[in-house]
Amino acid sequence: TVSPIQLAEGSSIGAGAIVVADCDVGRFAMVGAGAVVTHDVPAQALVAGNPARVLGWVCACGHRLPDSTGRPAPATRER
Repeated sequence: TVSPIQLAEGSSIGAGAIVVADCDVGRFAMVGAGAVVTHDVPAQALVAGNPARVLGWVCACGHRLPDSTGRPAPATRER
């Protein structure tokens, strides 16, 4: 059975990265080089590793988004 991979507008896939079948990569998401994507990647997420995990968030231009203190935004929302 063939399962498609959906790469949304503006998504960026690093060299040697693997996106497993039936996974979607959201708008302006960035996948690091050599990452293995086994689950859907949310829009504007920065993912890397094996398996790929969300490390932070990026804007449409590709710069890492800061939190309220000016440091890179964490992978999860603060409560």
